[in-house]
Amino acid sequence: MGTPSSVIIRWRSAAATDSRVSYGTSSSNLNNTVSDNASVTDHIVQLTGLNSNTVYYYSIGSSTQT
Repeated sequence: MGTPSSVIIRWRSAAATDSRVSYGTSSSNLNNTVSDNASVTDHIVQLTGLNSNTVYYYSIGSSTQT
């Protein structure tokens, strides 16, 4: 789900962990990060302030693992 300037990224993990999404406009430079310290298995992270008509790359994980 998203808008021209935001997107919600969801994923599920086997064990409860915090949530972290690193993202950027290049797959080799994911220089922005959004984190949630809540320990969950169903992760929901919203990225905001995105530019429309722009390709973004991202990785998901926790504070200790991608």
